[in-house]
Amino acid sequence: GQVRDENFKKERAFAERYKRLFFCLVWMHSVLLERRKFKTLGWNVPYDFNDSDFLVCENILDVYVEKYKEKTPWDAIQYLIADAS
Repeated sequence: GQVRDENFKKERAFAERYKRLFFCLVWMHSVLLERRKFKTLGWNVPYDFNDSDFLVCENILDVYVEKYKEKTPWDAIQYLIADAS
């Protein structure tokens, strides 16, 4: 997945929260991609986080930030991004 300006320019009620979460997701994605060259060194199992996983996670962020305007369900987002995908 390629990060485009549209990800940051979308009009959202809570755009600042989305931008911060999206930056964290991009950072996590880049760390995982960089770690691939070391295979399992320092990790218990190889982890293959690819572009489609990134897009799914971005969609999760988009849906949850839009749907839960008052209180963001952090536990659900963390589970869906870190554990399920």
